[in-house]
Amino acid sequence: MISASPWQAVMFTLWCICVLLILPSHTVRTGWLPAGTVQGNDEVIAAGPHTAGVDESDSDILRGLGSLTPGGGDDVSSNSMMYKLSGIRSQYSIMDSLTTASHFHKLEREALILSARLERIADEELSVSPMQDIYETLPKLDRMINDEQMIIQISHRLGEKLTSYLQALSKLRTGVEQLYADHNTIVKQHIDCCTLSTDTFTYNSIFRVNVSMDTVCDRVSSMATQPLFNPGRNITSVMVDNNKQCPSVKWQWFSGHSGIFNVYPATPFTTSPPPFSCQSNFENRNRLVYVSTVRPQSKFVVLLLDRGASLSDNQLSVGKQAAISLLNTLSVNDRVTVVSIADTVKTPRADQCFTEFLGAATLNTKQYLTQFINSIKMAHEATNHSLGFQKAFSLIHSTLDRTKHHSYIEPLIVYLSPGLTTGRVEVESVLNLIIQMNSELSNQAVIITYALAEGGTGLSELSFLLDIAEQKTVRTSFTHPYNTTHNTSHHTAKKGVMEVLNVLSNLESTVGGTFYFVLSPVNTSEPVYSLPYIDTIGQGYIVSVTQAVYSEYRLLGVVGVDLHMTDLAEDIVYFEDNDNAYGFIVDQHGRTLVHPSLSSPTHTTTEAMFADISHFEQMDDFDLVRAPLLKGEGGTIELSNTHANNTDTQRYTKRYTWTKVENSPYRVGIVRIVSQDSLRQLRHTPISDTVDLTYHRLDVLPHQPMCIHLKTLSTFDTPTVMLTPRAFESPYAHLSESEEILTMQHYLAYLDDDSKLLNNPGAKAMVKNDLAATTKIFKTWMELGEDSTLTDYIVRRYIASIGGVVSMYPGTLLNKTYDAHKEHWFMRAMYNPGLITLTPPRLDTGGAGYIVTLSHTISYDRESIGDKLQVAAVMGIDLTVQYLYKILVDVIPVCERTHIRCFIFDDQGYLVTHPGLLDPTGYGPVEQQHITHKESLVANDILNHEYFVRKLVCNSFTNRTVQRYYQFNTSYPGTLSNLVHGEQCAEYQIRVIPGSNAFVGIINQTCDVLAAFCPCSMVDRRCLNCMRMEQTECECPCECPLDIDQCSADLTTETSSNPSCPAQPEPMPVAAFDNTYIEQLPVCHDPHCTDRQTYDDCFGVLDCEWCSIDVDAVSLLSKPYCATQRVCFGGIVAARSPYGDEVMASLTDIQAVSTAPVGPVAGGIMASILVLALALYVYRHHVHRRQHLHYTHTPDTSVRMSHVGEDREDEHDDENEHCLGMNPADIPLAAMERPERGQARNANHPGYSRRVTGQESDHGYSTMSPHEDSENPPTYSDSISLDRSLVDPAPHSPHTNPHITAGPSPYTTLPTPNRVQATVEVHMVPTC
Repeated sequence: MISASPWQAVMFTLWCICVLLILPSHTVRTGWLPAGTVQGNDEVIAAGPHTAGVDESDSDILRGLGSLTPGGGDDVSSNSMMYKLSGIRSQYSIMDSLTTASHFHKLEREALILSARLERIADEELSVSPMQDIYETLPKLDRMINDEQMIIQISHRLGEKLTSYLQALSKLRTGVEQLYADHNTIVKQHIDCCTLSTDTFTYNSIFRVNVSMDTVCDRVSSMATQPLFNPGRNITSVMVDNNKQCPSVKWQWFSGHSGIFNVYPATPFTTSPPPFSCQSNFENRNRLVYVSTVRPQSKFVVLLLDRGASLSDNQLSVGKQAAISLLNTLSVNDRVTVVSIADTVKTPRADQCFTEFLGAATLNTKQYLTQFINSIKMAHEATNHSLGFQKAFSLIHSTLDRTKHHSYIEPLIVYLSPGLTTGRVEVESVLNLIIQMNSELSNQAVIITYALAEGGTGLSELSFLLDIAEQKTVRTSFTHPYNTTHNTSHHTAKKGVMEVLNVLSNLESTVGGTFYFVLSPVNTSEPVYSLPYIDTIGQGYIVSVTQAVYSEYRLLGVVGVDLHMTDLAEDIVYFEDNDNAYGFIVDQHGRTLVHPSLSSPTHTTTEAMFADISHFEQMDDFDLVRAPLLKGEGGTIELSNTHANNTDTQRYTKRYTWTKVENSPYRVGIVRIVSQDSLRQLRHTPISDTVDLTYHRLDVLPHQPMCIHLKTLSTFDTPTVMLTPRAFESPYAHLSESEEILTMQHYLAYLDDDSKLLNNPGAKAMVKNDLAATTKIFKTWMELGEDSTLTDYIVRRYIASIGGVVSMYPGTLLNKTYDAHKEHWFMRAMYNPGLITLTPPRLDTGGAGYIVTLSHTISYDRESIGDKLQVAAVMGIDLTVQYLYKILVDVIPVCERTHIRCFIFDDQGYLVTHPGLLDPTGYGPVEQQHITHKESLVANDILNHEYFVRKLVCNSFTNRTVQRYYQFNTSYPGTLSNLVHGEQCAEYQIRVIPGSNAFVGIINQTCDVLAAFCPCSMVDRRCLNCMRMEQTECECPCECPLDIDQCSADLTTETSSNPSCPAQPEPMPVAAFDNTYIEQLPVCHDPHCTDRQTYDDCFGVLDCEWCSIDVDAVSLLSKPYCATQRVCFGGIVAARSPYGDEVMASLTDIQAVSTAPVGPVAGGIMASILVLALALYVYRHHVHRRQHLHYTHTPDTSVRMSHVGEDREDEHDDENEHCLGMNPADIPLAAMERPERGQARNANHPGYSRRVTGQESDHGYSTMSPHEDSENPPTYSDSISLDRSLVDPAPHSPHTNPHITAGPSPYTTLPTPNRVQATVEVHMVPTC
């Protein structure tokens, strides 16, 4: 209880008034202004001595640094200069450099110190230099490159696999044919997959679901026809035998024409989505692989949908669902469009494609047409049937002329309508029009009609639709059903069929499963290869090889075998020669199935766009490769291109080697960046006798003592080794093999054997040498684990060889599919060979929270450091995200000041550390944060430096987007500072950290209002204006839809010139282990969080958080404390952990603060004083703000953003069918919100700051608020454990990368709503 007298309260109020009156003017006086800036009543303030936060003694020291100016003639990077500065706090040198332009070079010293700190971590904690010394002493040999021989071997191996699979398919087909010939029809009780007992099934890693390898099970269509031919159990023996001969085959199945579906092995379909789900109407005959097999010819289809006034809502709904069902059965070899008719005709869009031609039935086209179908609304006028058929025949005619397919195409018109007419005249007109227009196509067109029936549907409507389907000619007047005489004669056109649909119809069976049977059958025994697709029965990326089964000319069904793409493509996916070469697979049409720019089949979760190989290989004269490639001819050729980077243009050469895979539609190729004819590798290197190898499968081969490191099964006693899939000759065979105790004991015995007597378990020849080299660092790592001063901040150390051997300390259990080559830290290090590579924060799958990785390449010898062709391995060390900021503040103590922000970002602009990433109030995610998100003022300005950063684009065919990203020049020689001098109250400096891929930046901001921002979407990664991109306009890294020409199924002219995005990091699955280990085993490393009493001692420690905010995410704790992340992840008590293991808690009791009663007089005085104080404060703040606006809001610093255009009128009635794009007005935008100063200073530790608000933070993609959460960064006074007495390190030589990589940094945070919002006007051009 706090008590106070009335007059004490009055005195306290008067003191507050003084503070309010002084603060605004003090802010102006202490900030720096450009010389000659007008302040107040035309008073001129000279820039220079007015340095924020520097007292008189500090100014004396700053004046003593005058000899360090360029005019002084001293070399700031020399050792002698570093000795001169060794006794001076780096704070002063930075403050001096931020005071005037003449001292901007001072950040160079701090960048050099940061470089030395990072090098010390790399050398002393990760042991990069000792590892490089080890490789220097090992024996080596040069392996000659022979791509011609390599491509023949790859082709031969793939051909052998396909041959064995085709043999299995042939056995299956023969078995079905023999059964039908012997028994004609077999009607037996089928084995329903959905009703089998769960005890029948066990999990299988090949199928990734529960299966029974002993039997076949069945699914039956609700529209199955009788008698039902069900080979079922009779072909089980054939399938079991096939599985023994080809254990890598996935599903084997028979899909019957009568509606039966047999699958081996049996599976309960519990995890299958529709249509295979047991809860949905099953129909096997509308599967794309089925339709493409029984009717493999190209199909030209026009879906004609009636939307006239005669339809009811139910009829229109049934028609739309039927059209979508039919659309989904078409393949990429087909062509299709949708036309809706009433009194007018409407097509999906106003350009040439769907108004004049049919579009290729790609996934994009089908998705687009599905949107169009769903957007169709009922008209108010009657249907003009003639107008619809006239449009349909016109589309077919123009498409046939364009594609030159006249001879063997049967165009198909599908008409969905109630069939209502005005009478005899209209019926005759429609039928005569059909006959006339089809005769112009030589009667090739076939018509199917679907009667959208309801209670009032009569015989006249059905008769009309039947006549249309059969294309009957009207010769005389007819009496029925219009009381006329009805005589018809058959025309030479092929008859179609008429089906009746209503709300009770099974559309998947009635429409999708039968429509194609009106087309002529193609009785061929040739196998049909599907494009890769996501397995809907189990999981994974598969290809189906199918054959139609006939008894004479009667279709029995389709047999198929499903193959893992990982199996088929393993030699290409895992083909790498020091990142200097890669492979690809295309089909006979040039569609790219496997390429480094596409996600690997092992981790593919969505179907990619199968673009032409020419879009991936954009080399001059690439047609010299493409033409013979598609013809099936082999060859080798070298092509050259010119590549422009940040500073200059370079010419490089690629050598292409390719051949055809026999008896298949596939072609394989190798691409090598030509630079030399041999590659270095290790000779025979034995493993030291002192090394006791421990395989990473600690759950199967325990190594004592074991413990739990965060959330992983580990051992601190020794590092563990892992042979990743890439270490084996057959990666897929390794992935498919169950890792039993004997298997891993075989691995270890072979690796440790120097006699060459033990059988090779399938590992590549270079694996033993790679492992022998990397194990030589194990002893050093174990010593560091005990003695390192950074133990509290280090999560783990690891090394991954080019050959696929991974060693890790502490020893850690990893997932079997783990591939270090697909990790972000590995890929970025390979892009920056010889440099210290920092990767942005990511959520550690091992439970450490958010971490930053420092990685570095190891070369075969020191002479080749920096040459990616000679990289032998990549080393990495994971650090807590706070620790890197701790280093930054220790090197630049001025970062602790309220108006100073310091940060580090990588060569793609993603923040590695920044005060905004550490804010416990959760202002945005820690991952995926770009400099454009947090420092928009800097981002706007640096885009004016063309040699410092470039804004680039690339096509991502994995997710069908155009990516916009930034590439920063790590060879930039100087210190970058404000180029546009309008925002002088917020100056910045940026400089490359020598010897790394990172940049250090510092901002001194003393004004409250900033004019610059970078527009970003708040709901996704979509760019706000996909119609234009300017180099000097700031925007967050974003993506636009990849524009496809639906007519040609190819890229549009605007996007075809973009390069393809390079390989992107892929998420690595977490290794699962028995949870009983957690209960039984001790913790590996206890950081003793609860014993850490101060913020400084807790900050950055592994698994520790400084708990400062209560469970409501708003209230400050009266007594902050240090605890584990489970207690207060991110500093908020009981905050939701991304691992889902948070400790729940209740709100801290908030003690009510009461005061002694204040008398009426004192209360009135206090109220008056408060009103006066508020008025004076508002007045001063208004004047102060106008002064800032006077010199900050200049034309040079404003961001060019146009106003929103006027609302468009609806050009398409109430349907708006022609334009399916997003309305610009519907796009929510983030905006700038001025940070609230002075509101968030926590008295418990002076460095902590926050804004008090109850809103959620932005865990979505981006924000446009430039400094919303970084005005007062976390601070601490204790020095970190690295030694501060540093000698000036030798600067690294500039490093230029000839190739630019793209794509956003990977992230694992879950999106949550953004808290920052305001209106922003952006002009968006309509996309249609």
